[in-house]
Amino acid sequence: MLERTFALEAEFSRTHKEFVRSANSILLNYTLFVFLALLVTKRVHSSRLLRRRLKRKIINAVYGNSAIRKQVELDIGQSIEHVAFSQRSNCEKRNTLNQDKDLKPAKHIVYEGVPFQVV
Repeated sequence: MLERTFALEAEFSRTHKEFVRSANSILLNYTLFVFLALLVTKRVHSSRLLRRRLKRKIINAVYGNSAIRKQVELDIGQSIEHVAFSQRSNCEKRNTLNQDKDLKPAKHIVYEGVPFQVV
């Protein structure tokens, strides 16, 4: 009887150690997965932000140099209006849009490479 109890206790101890080892392994794997997911998300967001900033710089450079802008207009076959990107936050942009709702719509035209706004 005592030998059977000892054998059951040894079996329980062995299975308990295996369970703890498995639980630790699962916890470690989950932690690594979450860490890697956060790292990849940050990397993707960072690369999108860098591409967005690069595009903004390119467009500002095109609009800032009239010779380049004219060449682009000739290449695409239509005139492009002057649009400058700003570093304003979305909240500021939303407030500006809400303020501009009461204004009459403006028409933008480009004459000899110079943008005009007709109200």
